[in-house]
Amino acid sequence: MINIFSVLSVCVIATTVLSAEPPNIVLILADDVGCDWVGCYGSPHHTPSIDRLSREGVRYETAWSASHGMLSRVTLLTGQYPFRHESTQPDNRPHSGGESLRWKRLVTFPRFLQDNGYATAIGGNWQMSRLGDQPYALQHLGFGEHCVWTGTADNQPEAQERYWGGSLMTNGKRERVSYCPDSINSFLIEFAQRERSKPFLIYYPMLLAHGPHSTTPLHKGSNL
Repeated sequence: MINIFSVLSVCVIATTVLSAEPPNIVLILADDVGCDWVGCYGSPHHTPSIDRLSREGVRYETAWSASHGMLSRVTLLTGQYPFRHESTQPDNRPHSGGESLRWKRLVTFPRFLQDNGYATAIGGNWQMSRLGDQPYALQHLGFGEHCVWTGTADNQPEAQERYWGGSLMTNGKRERVSYCPDSINSFLIEFAQRERSKPFLIYYPMLLAHGPHSTTPLHKGSNL
């Protein structure tokens, strides 16, 4: 079976040979966003930045994914089918103290890239292990830096809010912020600027678009 690590090996080696510099990688994952919301797939919604990526890059016309956000993220990070990584049901293991992504048994592509000289960071949604009980989980999984929303997995009321007044864990330190998506964006921009002299990976499983929905700073007073 061809897995994601084989593909990444070929990409990194080929790019190094052709350009003498491995590429920077920014991987953005948006939960609950279907192609019927995106202009380049025929939607009436205004999505100019995504449409530009479609024009200048590759637009998939056929794709499959798991039916649940957590299952999709585990599959993406490990490159394995669900029956191999054993996260096959959208259960509550992270909320009750279990793990959906176990570093002692599973290797992630961020870990592969980190072992090959990449600076790595995650910013956004986590919810795949209880970081309060496992403070070094993200480091073991290959993320050198992190700014993540842990969700209800740590059983703290402020952690349940993903937008306004929520709690983020940034490089091991938990803090409440005004608007979580903006704080995560600032963290990732600063990381990219600081690490631009070396190859870096940014994994961005974004909070925005996932329900329950709320206003943004630009439309705070509007009705949804």
